[in-house]
Amino acid sequence: MVKNLHELVKGVRAHKDDQEAFIQTSMGNIRAEIKDKKPDVRAIAVQKLTYLNLLGHDISFAAFDILSLMSSPKFHIKRVGYLACVFAFTNPQAALMSTSLFQKDIASTDVHEASVALSSLSSVATPDMARQLLPHVMPLMTSSKPYLRKRAIVCTYRLLLQYPEGLRDSLQHLAKRLGDDSSSVRMVTINVMTELVLKNPKNYVKLIPTFYDILKQSNNNWSLIKLVKMFAVLLPLEPRLSKKLEKPISNLVKTTVAKSLLFECIRTTVLGMPDKAELMRESVEKLSLFFGERADGTRDQNLKFLGLVILSKVLAVHPRIVAEQKPMIMDCLDDPDVTIRIQALGLVAGLVTRRNIKETVTRLMEHTKADASTKEDKKEEEKEKE
Repeated sequence: MVKNLHELVKGVRAHKDDQEAFIQTSMGNIRAEIKDKKPDVRAIAVQKLTYLNLLGHDISFAAFDILSLMSSPKFHIKRVGYLACVFAFTNPQAALMSTSLFQKDIASTDVHEASVALSSLSSVATPDMARQLLPHVMPLMTSSKPYLRKRAIVCTYRLLLQYPEGLRDSLQHLAKRLGDDSSSVRMVTINVMTELVLKNPKNYVKLIPTFYDILKQSNNNWSLIKLVKMFAVLLPLEPRLSKKLEKPISNLVKTTVAKSLLFECIRTTVLGMPDKAELMRESVEKLSLFFGERADGTRDQNLKFLGLVILSKVLAVHPRIVAEQKPMIMDCLDDPDVTIRIQALGLVAGLVTRRNIKETVTRLMEHTKADASTKEDKKEEEKEKE
């Protein structure tokens, strides 16, 4: 009999030829162990079940046994139960039976008990559970422990996905955390707000001044990326926002060295502020960084593709600005990556005018001949190998 999780893992790895038979034998032993009178024995059995679930085996049959571990007064046993319930509570009925237990542990004075309860609740909550437990989670956003405030904020978001009607009562609590004393709590709140805004931006128009103040004050690239993403969807809802955002977005475009932040700034400019021609020109000029070589002499193909995607969006509103980058776009036609060549070809087609059609066609013909020649060389190489 496998005594603990460590031995089970070693056993599964050792039985490569008859792994399934070994697992089924172990599963039979575990079914007996989870009925043992000793809580520690049951806890070890549930640990093993959790591991087997990660290998694809159903453990929902143990839901009620796991529920008994969750109610244990000993934290090391309770923690095992709360982890396992995430995988075992596939039946909504089993999850509902744990509602009162979640409510009790969320209100615990032990920060560790409250923490594991919040973490598991985020994964197993049903709409009914979310409706009942959201009022008990929200007060934890004002806990004296930053660690617990972060857990409560994330849990609130997950509950709102199940019970959207709870937003009316929880939005004010979330908004206050944007000014939290802890930078990590502020960052978690910004992440949660971003996800909520992207789902339904109309609900958050009144928070635009708060988001704007954070954008001006923050120097954290991750937070700035999230804020800029939010403004991309909020811009169409507030006509005056475009003028107000022009300067801070322009400053970010000029000063940031983070390409991820630069991409979001350019994307927001293209999608939300197409009338700001000067800002658009600054943004497109900065796109050259996406096409340049890295320190090791290589080029990032993903960035190059994203740069071409952004240029295709700019082309629809400011073709002249994109035309200024035509040499860079034409160079992409020689890229070994076919997806980049196709994207570049679409841009070239959009840039053709009466004045440059002859030059463009000539370049395309040269590229076609070179491509055909390369294919012939490859065929000859393959024949020689044969």
